[in-house]
Amino acid sequence: SLSKHLEVALFTKKPMCIGTTGNINMESLREAARSIPIFYSANFSLGIALMHQAAQEIAKRFSSTIKIMGTHHVKKKDAPSGTALLLQEAVGNAQIQSIRQSDVFGIHELHFQANDEELVIVHKAKNLNAFAKGALLAAQFLVEQLPGFYTMEDMNLSK
Repeated sequence: SLSKHLEVALFTKKPMCIGTTGNINMESLREAARSIPIFYSANFSLGIALMHQAAQEIAKRFSSTIKIMGTHHVKKKDAPSGTALLLQEAVGNAQIQSIRQSDVFGIHELHFQANDEELVIVHKAKNLNAFAKGALLAAQFLVEQLPGFYTMEDMNLSK
């Protein structure tokens, strides 16, 4: 379990990357981050990290109704997904629709609907490599950090 892994990381004074979503105690992670570097992300895809940044900017400038659609494989347990909640945090008040269908790694759509126009951003994970690459970059970033709580926003994504 996450709490046991966190206990080991604290005991050994090792950094920890966490990508678990659902029922997670963020307060315990922030407390642990006082002693060790902690990296947390609901989604390690670099594309989602960039989508999150773009969504924040668009929501500030484009007066609209916002809808988030998250499509995942049928065995995905949490609905809405951690990624959909992350995107909702970026834009503020948004309606979330969760869809489950087979053979989907993850599709996230942001629909900014105004009176005269609609802006849509779509991210499709084609395979699990997108998440693995981001997790490896996060781990490489984390081993060079002092104790603290880090997210994808803390990494320089322009590399």
